Amino acid sequence: MINFKHCLTPDKALPLQNKVVECVTKTSTQHTIFGKVNIWRGALTEEYFSVMFIGGVVVVSVSERECHIGEKTVSYAESQSLLDTAELVKGSAPEMQQELQKHYNEVIAKKEQDEVTFADMMFILNWQYVEGAKVDESDMLGD
Repeated sequence: MINFKHCLTPDKALPLQNKVVECVTKTSTQHTIFGKVNIWRGALTEEYFSVMFIGGVVVVSVSERECHIGEKTVSYAESQSLLDTAELVKGSAPEMQQELQKHYNEVIAKKEQDEVTFADMMFILNWQYVEGAKVDESDMLGD
Protein backbone atom coordinates (compact mmCIF):
# COMPACT_ATOMS: atom_id res chain seq x y z
CA MET A 1 0.00 0.00 0.00
CA ILE A 2 1.24 3.47 -0.87
CA ASN A 3 1.65 5.93 1.98
CA PHE A 4 -0.06 9.28 1.43
CA LYS A 5 -0.11 12.63 3.17
CA HIS A 6 -3.15 14.88 2.90
CA CYS A 7 -2.71 18.20 1.06
CA LEU A 8 -5.82 19.73 2.57
CA THR A 9 -6.50 21.04 6.02
CA PRO A 10 -8.88 18.81 7.99
CA ASP A 11 -11.81 21.22 7.55
CA LYS A 12 -11.33 21.27 3.74
CA ALA A 13 -10.81 17.49 3.53
CA LEU A 14 -13.85 16.58 5.66
CA PRO A 15 -16.53 17.29 3.00
CA LEU A 16 -14.83 14.73 0.72
CA GLN A 17 -14.50 12.06 3.38
CA ASN A 18 -16.82 9.40 4.80
CA LYS A 19 -18.74 8.76 1.57
CA VAL A 20 -20.39 5.50 0.55
CA VAL A 21 -19.50 4.08 -2.88
CA GLU A 22 -22.23 2.34 -4.90
CA CYS A 23 -20.22 1.67 -8.05
CA VAL A 24 -16.77 2.40 -9.46
CA THR A 25 -15.01 1.79 -12.76
CA LYS A 26 -11.31 2.18 -13.41
CA THR A 27 -9.73 3.49 -16.57
CA SER A 28 -6.17 4.41 -17.25
CA THR A 29 -4.50 6.30 -20.01
CA GLN A 30 -1.00 7.13 -21.14
CA HIS A 31 -0.01 10.78 -20.82
CA THR A 32 2.91 12.01 -22.90
CA ILE A 33 4.76 13.53 -19.94
CA PHE A 34 3.37 11.76 -16.86
CA GLY A 35 3.08 8.26 -18.28
CA LYS A 36 0.27 6.11 -16.91
CA VAL A 37 -2.65 7.93 -15.28
CA ASN A 38 -5.22 5.99 -13.21
CA ILE A 39 -8.78 7.29 -12.99
CA TRP A 40 -11.70 5.85 -11.04
CA ARG A 41 -15.22 7.16 -11.72
CA GLY A 42 -18.46 6.18 -10.12
CA ALA A 43 -21.42 6.94 -7.94
CA LEU A 44 -21.71 7.61 -4.24
CA THR A 45 -25.04 7.28 -2.45
CA GLU A 46 -25.86 10.94 -3.14
CA GLU A 47 -23.19 12.18 -5.56
CA TYR A 48 -20.86 11.23 -8.39
CA PHE A 49 -17.09 11.16 -8.17
CA SER A 50 -13.83 11.01 -10.04
CA VAL A 51 -10.53 10.14 -8.37
CA MET A 52 -7.33 10.46 -10.37
CA PHE A 53 -3.81 9.38 -9.41
CA ILE A 54 -1.12 11.06 -11.46
CA GLY A 55 2.55 11.64 -10.68
CA GLY A 56 2.13 10.90 -6.98
CA VAL A 57 -0.88 13.21 -6.54
CA VAL A 58 -4.48 12.17 -5.76
CA VAL A 59 -7.00 14.52 -7.37
CA VAL A 60 -10.65 14.25 -6.31
CA SER A 61 -13.85 15.64 -7.76
CA VAL A 62 -17.26 15.09 -6.16
CA SER A 63 -20.46 16.61 -7.52
CA GLU A 64 -24.22 16.18 -7.20
CA ARG A 65 -24.51 15.99 -10.99
CA GLU A 66 -22.42 13.66 -13.09
CA CYS A 67 -22.02 16.26 -15.84
CA HIS A 68 -20.30 18.56 -13.31
CA ILE A 69 -17.56 16.09 -12.40
CA GLY A 70 -14.20 17.75 -12.96
CA GLU A 71 -15.50 21.31 -12.70
CA LYS A 72 -14.24 21.49 -9.14
CA THR A 73 -11.21 19.33 -8.45
CA VAL A 74 -9.01 19.22 -5.39
CA SER A 75 -5.49 17.94 -4.91
CA TYR A 76 -6.35 15.74 -1.96
CA ALA A 77 -3.14 13.87 -1.12
CA GLU A 78 0.42 13.25 -2.25
CA SER A 79 2.43 10.07 -2.01
CA GLN A 80 5.07 10.12 0.69
CA SER A 81 7.67 9.15 -1.91
CA LEU A 82 6.85 12.30 -3.91
CA LEU A 83 7.23 14.43 -0.79
CA ASP A 84 10.49 12.68 0.16
CA THR A 85 11.90 13.19 -3.33
CA ALA A 86 10.91 16.87 -3.31
CA GLU A 87 12.81 17.31 -0.03
CA LEU A 88 15.86 15.57 -1.47
CA VAL A 89 15.75 17.77 -4.57
CA LYS A 90 15.54 20.94 -2.45
CA GLY A 91 18.59 19.96 -0.43
CA SER A 92 20.70 18.70 -3.34
CA ALA A 93 23.31 20.29 -5.52
CA PRO A 94 21.90 21.52 -8.85
CA GLU A 95 23.64 18.76 -10.82
CA MET A 96 21.92 16.10 -8.66
CA GLN A 97 18.44 17.60 -8.78
CA GLN A 98 17.72 16.47 -12.32
CA GLU A 99 18.92 12.95 -11.57
CA LEU A 100 16.68 12.69 -8.49
CA GLN A 101 13.67 13.95 -10.44
CA LYS A 102 14.37 11.53 -13.27
CA HIS A 103 14.66 8.62 -10.84
CA TYR A 104 11.37 9.56 -9.20
CA ASN A 105 9.52 9.87 -12.54
CA GLU A 106 10.97 6.79 -14.22
CA VAL A 107 11.19 4.39 -11.27
CA ILE A 108 9.21 5.36 -8.17
CA ALA A 109 6.19 7.08 -9.78
CA LYS A 110 5.93 4.35 -12.42
CA LYS A 111 5.93 1.65 -9.72
CA GLU A 112 3.25 3.50 -7.73
CA GLN A 113 1.07 3.94 -10.85
CA ASP A 114 1.28 0.22 -11.52
CA GLU A 115 0.52 -0.77 -7.92
CA VAL A 116 -2.11 1.76 -6.80
CA THR A 117 -5.65 0.46 -6.33
CA PHE A 118 -9.01 1.95 -5.53
CA ALA A 119 -8.62 0.38 -2.08
CA ASP A 120 -5.76 2.85 -1.51
CA MET A 121 -8.08 5.70 -2.49
CA MET A 122 -10.88 4.36 -0.29
CA PHE A 123 -8.47 4.21 2.66
CA ILE A 124 -7.19 7.79 2.40
CA LEU A 125 -10.67 9.16 1.72
CA ASN A 126 -12.19 7.05 4.49
CA TRP A 127 -14.87 5.80 2.08
CA GLN A 128 -16.85 2.56 2.40
CA TYR A 129 -18.71 0.38 -0.08
CA VAL A 130 -22.46 -0.02 0.06
CA GLU A 131 -23.49 -3.65 0.33
CA GLY A 132 -23.45 -5.15 -3.16
CA ALA A 133 -21.37 -2.33 -4.65
CA LYS A 134 -20.32 -2.78 -8.28
CA VAL A 135 -16.54 -2.55 -8.61
CA ASP A 136 -14.78 -2.86 -11.95
CA GLU A 137 -11.00 -2.48 -11.84
CA SER A 138 -10.44 -4.51 -14.99
CA ASP A 139 -9.37 -1.37 -16.84
CA MET A 140 -10.41 -2.46 -20.32
CA LEU A 141 -9.11 0.78 -21.86
CA GLY A 142 -5.72 0.73 -20.15
CA ASP A 143 -3.30 -2.02 -19.16
